[in-house]
Amino acid sequence: MKKSIIIFFCLILFAVICQADERDVLKSLECIKGNVESGLTLRKYSDLLADAKVEINMAKRDKSISAGFITAVELCLGSYDAGYSWWRMSKSAGKKRKAFDVYKQESWVKAAKHLDDAYNKLK
Repeated sequence: MKKSIIIFFCLILFAVICQADERDVLKSLECIKGNVESGLTLRKYSDLLADAKVEINMAKRDKSISAGFITAVELCLGSYDAGYSWWRMSKSAGKKRKAFDVYKQESWVKAAKHLDDAYNKLK
């Protein structure tokens, strides 16, 4: 009996720890945005993307978070992910590097717009 109570409370604690709410998702995306604006390495960018993906995946399991919010943050992450791809391609692009850098910047602008949309979905 005592064991089952302890297991029950451990499961509840685990469920609470593994939940992400809107603030956690927005915080991870804002972290990417802030680092993009201030400069970062490709490796750091990759790590931040991975963190944001985890937060979004946890939030998607929470049925109390609106579908509109989830869609907006997924679009934001998709744009940041596209920026990462353009950045990686620009590393070996030679003469096309400037074009890839422009595409990267455009992806980041789109991501910022989707992030604003996610904030609007909270209201």
